[in-house]
Amino acid sequence: VPSGSGGRVPSGSGGLRSSALERRGLLAEGEVYAGKYELLHEIARGGMGAVYKARQVDLNKVVALKVMLAGAVATADQRSRFKREAEAAARLQHPNIVPVFDIDEVDGNLYFTQEFVSGQPLSKRKAALRPDQLRDVMILVCEGVQHAHAHGIIHRDLKPDNIMMDAADVPKIMDFGLAKQVDLVDEAG
Repeated sequence: VPSGSGGRVPSGSGGLRSSALERRGLLAEGEVYAGKYELLHEIARGGMGAVYKARQVDLNKVVALKVMLAGAVATADQRSRFKREAEAAARLQHPNIVPVFDIDEVDGNLYFTQEFVSGQPLSKRKAALRPDQLRDVMILVCEGVQHAHAHGIIHRDLKPDNIMMDAADVPKIMDFGLAKQVDLVDEAG
């Protein structure tokens, strides 16, 4: 991988690179993934996957595409955790939670798409916020967390790096990779 390339591998083919590169999340700009997502550039990489800014070709819509790093060689536990992240966020409809749009797989390699949030994580924005602004941000984060809890989902990894601040400084909770589904107790019964 060329130095300074952000983990991207140039490709003139416009298609998928070798399965070894796909497994490691090293997909190239301009490639079309899963037949419908044009990769614009890699934006993040974590323990489970690489995240790309992509354009959903059929809708001409910019999305965040998360591709599982282990690919087709992922263990059952890794696949379960990756699916759990997508499914947990997909069940939640709240203005302060990044929504998931789609989950699927290509040649045994799981991926999902979610809203692309143009901004920075709270970890990079918090120093620029006044105390009253930070308080207001945290109130919105708490509302998002409460919504998740009301639907039986515990995030378990809430931190400033997992809260994106959009261009209007509205926080959006993301990365439900460690989320846990809990059974809700019916207080009426």
